[in-house]
Amino acid sequence: MLKRVTIIVLIAAVVLRLYNAGLFKFDLPTEQEGARFSRDWEGAKCQKIDGVPGSEDFAFLPATPSSPSVLFLSVVPNRREIRFPDPPPGEVKAFFPSNKTVSSVPFNNLPTGFFFSPHGMSMWIPKDPSASPRLFVVNHQPKDIDTVEIFDISLNPLSLTYVETIEDETFISPNDLVATGPRHFFLTNDMGSPRSAEFSRTLESLIPGKIIFSKGSVVHFDGFSGHVVLDHQRMPNGINISPDLKHLYVAETLSNLINVFTISHEPDSQRVRLDLFESIHTGTGVDNIEVDPIDPNILYVGCHPRLLDFVSHAISHTVAPSEVLSIHLSYDSKPSRVEKLALLHGSLISASSGGGVFDGFPIIGPVF
Repeated sequence: MLKRVTIIVLIAAVVLRLYNAGLFKFDLPTEQEGARFSRDWEGAKCQKIDGVPGSEDFAFLPATPSSPSVLFLSVVPNRREIRFPDPPPGEVKAFFPSNKTVSSVPFNNLPTGFFFSPHGMSMWIPKDPSASPRLFVVNHQPKDIDTVEIFDISLNPLSLTYVETIEDETFISPNDLVATGPRHFFLTNDMGSPRSAEFSRTLESLIPGKIIFSKGSVVHFDGFSGHVVLDHQRMPNGINISPDLKHLYVAETLSNLINVFTISHEPDSQRVRLDLFESIHTGTGVDNIEVDPIDPNILYVGCHPRLLDFVSHAISHTVAPSEVLSIHLSYDSKPSRVEKLALLHGSLISASSGGGVFDGFPIIGPVF
C-alpha cells in the first residue's frame, strides 16, 4: 500500500512539474498568427533589431539634460555555450530609444587578460548628481569562476570604465543581480551547483521537492562580503527592487512565481532579512524583472510559457514561444494583478528573457 501511494505521489509531482513547464498549454499563437498583444501594446509592431544576438538582460539609464536615455544590453553571440566550463565572450551594447539605433559600448581601463561573458545586469544611479552612474554585470569566466563586474558610466562619449571585480564564495551559480549601492547588491543563484555540474543541475531542475532538491538562493552583498538571505528556491532567476529599497522582487522560474519580499535590516548589522509579503502566481516560466521607470508599482516580466520548448530551443535552435507580463503591485489587502502584454509564437523572437517599456518603446529581449 505504501509503495502504491509513493508511486502515485511521484506521478502527481511529475505531472505538476510538467504543468508548470507549460506542457499542457495549448492557447499559444500559431506561426501564421504570429503574436497577440494586450490593449496597452495593441499598436505595437514587432520589428527585429539586428546586431544584438543573445540580449538576455538589460538596464535602463534615463535621459539627462545633456544626453538621451540608454538601454544597456547584455549580449553574448552564442549564449548556448555559456553552460560549458569555458564560456564564449560577449559585450555590452547600447540601444537608444530616441532613434532606435544600437552601438557597442567601449571599455576603459580593463585589467590585462580581462574576460567578459555577461549575464544579468543592473543600474545604480547615485543620489549625488555629480557622481557617475554604475553598471553592475554578472560575468561568467572560464573554469567555473563567476564574478560581478562594476563599471562607471561616462555619457559624452558613451563608455564604461572598469572599477573592480567582486568574487565571493556565495556566488555559486549567479544569474541576475540588482544594485543597491556603490558596491552593494542582491544576487540570485539559480541552482545550488556550478555551471559545469550538469548532472546535479539536471536533477535539481527535474526532480520535485522544495527542500531537498531546490537549492537556488538569493545573496546579499553588503559592500564587504556575501550572505545567503534566502535559500531552497526553485530556480530563482530575475531580481529587482523597489526604488525606496523596501521590497525585493524575485522570479522563481520553476514555480511560476514572482515573490515579493519586505526588506528589513538586522539591528547593529549590515545584514538584511527578507520576509515574504506576497507570492504572485503567473502560470508561466518567469525570467527577468523590470520596474517601470515612471510607475514603480508596475513590473514587467519576460517569460517562457513553455519551459520544455525553451530547453529544446537552447539545445537545438527550435522555436520557443515568448511572453511579457505586467504585474500591478498591491500593498494592501488586494492581491497584485497580472496582465499579459504580449504572447508570441517564437518565429520572430524565441525564448524571451526580458521585456518592458522604456521611453514609451516596448522592448522584448531573448536569451539567445
